[in-house]
Amino acid sequence: MQYSKKKQEGFFEREKMLRSVYPKTEAIINEALTAYTRSEVAKDDIIDALAAAVTAKIGFNRFLTIPETPTIDSKDLRMEMVYFLVSGPGAKLNYTL
Repeated sequence: MQYSKKKQEGFFEREKMLRSVYPKTEAIINEALTAYTRSEVAKDDIIDALAAAVTAKIGFNRFLTIPETPTIDSKDLRMEMVYFLVSGPGAKLNYTL
């Protein structure tokens, strides 16, 4: 990403990326922007939440973690970052949203 997610250019950059994999992106963002004030939910938080939801849907059953074997914290939470890989550059995702 070229711009900070807090800047208007960064918001649009991220929205465009999400639209490329999830056609309902614009409708969901507009609904959230209408339903909540910016003091309740920041614009970049809407993008973050939608990105997480789309990633969860597309990556289901194909997740990897960093580290491979995460440690557990004092509240029994796994300390990890979760992601999925699309095989090879330019690979197409096979999914239904």
